[in-house]
Amino acid sequence: MSHTKSALIDEKNELQQRVNELEDKYSSVQSKLAKAAVIFKKYKKRSHKTTENLQDSVQILEAKNQELELEKQALQKCVPPEVHNKLKKQWKDLYRRHQEFRAILLPNIDHVSIGEKSFAVARIQDSTLNLSGEFEQQHQEDLKMLKKRLDQLDDNQKQQLEELHDIAHSTLINNKHDTTEKADDEK
Repeated sequence: MSHTKSALIDEKNELQQRVNELEDKYSSVQSKLAKAAVIFKKYKKRSHKTTENLQDSVQILEAKNQELELEKQALQKCVPPEVHNKLKKQWKDLYRRHQEFRAILLPNIDHVSIGEKSFAVARIQDSTLNLSGEFEQQHQEDLKMLKKRLDQLDDNQKQQLEELHDIAHSTLINNKHDTTEKADDEK
């Protein structure tokens, strides 16, 4: 009996140790789970804030996009395509005439276009490099005549620009007046 009692006490002690070990393991797992829950809550909260911020940003961008679309439509209504095309043709005509004047005034200068840029290239003859007294006098006369031509060209261009400005201004005023009349008629 004492042997069975000591065996039972030993078994009881072993079982008590096992229970203590399992309780320690359980408490450590429970603390890890609690830490993981806290981390998950923080992550969830941060993700929710980020999602809300992104949704707000998307709404703001959509509103801006819609506003820009409305502005684009309003601008398209301000200047009808016919008027735009007419003014574009007038501008091209003035540009062509300007190029013709340039060719007349500066016959020894060629313009080389590279993409949208234009560069002036002067053609110099060997005889013009030796400027003696006679050539110097001729050169000065040429410069005076060139200055006179440039002044005339400048005056012509200013007059043409004023005419184009008047046409564009009157066209825009007529369009606004027509738009106002249409709005009044619709009311």
